Amino acid sequence: FNGAIGDISIEEFKKFPPQELPKLATKIAGIAAGGTLYLNPGVYSKQAIPAKAGVTVLGALGTILDGGGTVRNAVTGSAANFTIQNLEVKNYAPPTQIAVIDGDGANGMRMIRLDVHNCTGVGLGVGNLGLISYCKIHDGGHLGLKATGGNNRIEYSKVYGINLNEAVDPGFEAGGSKFWATDGLQVVGNEIYNCRGPGIWFDTQNKNYLIDGNSVHECDWHKTANSSAGIFLEVSHGGIVRNNTVTKCGTEWHPWVWNAGIQIAAGEAAKDRASK
Repeated sequence: FNGAIGDISIEEFKKFPPQELPKLATKIAGIAAGGTLYLNPGVYSKQAIPAKAGVTVLGALGTILDGGGTVRNAVTGSAANFTIQNLEVKNYAPPTQIAVIDGDGANGMRMIRLDVHNCTGVGLGVGNLGLISYCKIHDGGHLGLKATGGNNRIEYSKVYGINLNEAVDPGFEAGGSKFWATDGLQVVGNEIYNCRGPGIWFDTQNKNYLIDGNSVHECDWHKTANSSAGIFLEVSHGGIVRNNTVTKCGTEWHPWVWNAGIQIAAGEAAKDRASK
């Protein structure tokens, strides 16, 4: 992008050392609904962007949000139809069950082409009508993705290297992804691997879901390699599981995991079509 951040031209921008880049909270306050905050390349250190309804935050190649290991969230709060796109996001420190960018409770938050890594907690999360698309979540906390609410879509994203230090017990909430109380959630075309815990986990009260065309492999249970479920449907119903490839998951019996690449626990009316 050859634009500017507010009244700062790209030529002026290049003169600033990273610690003096414009404060994002101040800049987004001046953007009206329907507008876009363009971020030029650079490292925005220890900053958080307040979510603002109807606003898009769009980064150029080389735009990095760095929480420095002390800032909790890259985006604070949630807001309807807020979009964040084309950013590297690293070193944020949310607690267990909270995402680095967390759309829980908001309608229509969209996270597109984000590279989220070396953070604690959860990578990305959506609430209602949310979208996670073409993102990469890796080398992170206890969970890559989460969702709750209605009509969310998670597509064409890659999750790997999650919970490898077993900061959270896989039996509680850990692994590639975990979804709770969703209606109409679509998980399509993702690759999830090398996680300590299930790859795709629908954990109770999920209905009318679609799990389609995903590749799930190398999911561990505690320190036993490839022993966790790849796709785990727990107390959920009315969904379709199709065209998925699950390998190196559920290869060793465990009294909790039950030795399955794709497993259904106390669910009903789930249809597995041509997964392997």
